[in-house]
Amino acid sequence: MRHDEIVRDVRVAVIGGGMQGITFTAFALHHSIVGPDEICIIDPNGTPLAVLEERFKDCVTEHLRSGLGDHCGCDESSFTAFVERERREGDLRTASKRPTVGLFLDHTRYVVGYHRMVDLTLTARAVWFSLVDGRWHINTNQGIVRAERVHLCLGQSAPFYPDWARALRGHDPRISHIFDRDYELRELPGGEVVAVIGGGITAAQVACSIAESGRKVLLLTRRPLSGGAGEGSDYWKDHETRHRVLCSCAWPERFGVLRKHGDRGTVPPWELERIERLVSAGGIEHFVCNVEALVPTPDGIEVIRRDGSTLRSHVSVLATGMTPELPSWLTGSARAAGLPFDENGRPVLQDNLQWGYNSCVFLHGVHAAPVVGPFAANISGARIAASITMESLSCPTSRS
Repeated sequence: MRHDEIVRDVRVAVIGGGMQGITFTAFALHHSIVGPDEICIIDPNGTPLAVLEERFKDCVTEHLRSGLGDHCGCDESSFTAFVERERREGDLRTASKRPTVGLFLDHTRYVVGYHRMVDLTLTARAVWFSLVDGRWHINTNQGIVRAERVHLCLGQSAPFYPDWARALRGHDPRISHIFDRDYELRELPGGEVVAVIGGGITAAQVACSIAESGRKVLLLTRRPLSGGAGEGSDYWKDHETRHRVLCSCAWPERFGVLRKHGDRGTVPPWELERIERLVSAGGIEHFVCNVEALVPTPDGIEVIRRDGSTLRSHVSVLATGMTPELPSWLTGSARAAGLPFDENGRPVLQDNLQWGYNSCVFLHGVHAAPVVGPFAANISGARIAASITMESLSCPTSRS
């Protein structure tokens, strides 16, 4: 197949078939704003949510911190109805009825199947996009998708390595990040002591799972562990609140607002209780400190703290989150197309998530936070973003 051949000609191109892309597509099809022959999902993975499922496994996530109202379907009661229909009440955990990972994924597969999204998907990797004769051409390794509008639903794809660990990335198998593509908890190198570095829910889950397997864990966090039940997103679901708090602010001011809200870097109560049990039993030793460096030695890894003291482990696992950077092909395409960035290199969005004015390019996910709120990258944020873009999707395409 020639890469310059147009393989799909549609009204809407969705780049990314993960949680954000599935949710947006479900909303658009549910409301009959687009027909199945008018939308194309571009994703290199053959199965929906493949990347998210792998991350759940890497983090040893048993159940979500969100409730039944946060899912990838359009109908708000879809998840609850699915649980009742499939008699899966046993997959609701904690007093707040948090769905297990398996239940969430099964419901998402139901949504994908109901809307026949597999038939809408081009299994391909986007490498560039440009405006040609008033329509967007998305270049992929399988040919060109031509569309009137583009919805960028890319997740965060790269693990965040702090400065003190960046030079060691990929050079020592005893130092890894839970979001590395080849990371497998079961395949961690041997040794009795594992240092887990990070202060959020993923660090807590990984630390507990390693400790429960019988290995000693040193858990290093920059701040004391902070509880969060994952319910703060409800504050941002209200359109009037979100508009008043975020969208009424000038663009640069929104980032200060975002830093003050959300439960990023928190550990929900049930994971805090799990850590406390393991600390009492001696399986986890918790240190509140700043890490200055990791130093490989013949018999392990030295963790050097900012005060100069050291801790010794046989293996170090980073749980320091994902980088919010846009992929280089997307940044290059956007700049070549004249889409606006602020002075810090962040995409400038309108309040309907459109990137610049009349571009017909919309951005979902973590980079939509200045409009959606601090939970833009999460399930609730995907639903908010999909809802916001429905009004503009129903309007005729215009471009100045």
